[in-house]
Amino acid sequence: MRMSAVLSAAVAAALIAGAGVAAAQTPAPTPNPSTAAKAAHDATAQAKAVTYDLMRNGTRIGSVALYPIGRTRSRIRIQLANPADTALGLALVPGSTCTSGAAVAAANAIPLNPVNNSTQISETIVNVPLTNLQGNYLVQAHNATQRAQIADACARLRR
Repeated sequence: MRMSAVLSAAVAAALIAGAGVAAAQTPAPTPNPSTAAKAAHDATAQAKAVTYDLMRNGTRIGSVALYPIGRTRSRIRIQLANPADTALGLALVPGSTCTSGAAVAAANAIPLNPVNNSTQISETIVNVPLTNLQGNYLVQAHNATQRAQIADACARLRR
């Protein structure tokens, strides 16, 4: 009887030890590499975006987001809050002060793509690095149907 108790204890110990080894050898699940890479890319892109308000007479009518593209170019993304504002012409203008009613400096302005009517977004890639845009340029919106190009709204791209 004593021999069977010792044998039972030995078998039980072996089973417990074997279960511990089996559990230690089971690999942990790994995340899908493409999902992890996309999440990292999205987080980096979000962290690098610099956003400003597009203002008309003290009221926010949209936003301007700047994204660096390497060291020499930038993506400018303008999103309007009101669908009625899609008739605005957009330009990147050298300067640092938004003045209501100021003429758009056509000679030095960099025209930006028009706003897409369905998405309310304009996206343009310019050959100006992000570091040069900040503090040196404005995004001006003007009525695209008027002959005289007077600034209707503005976003000051300050540092």
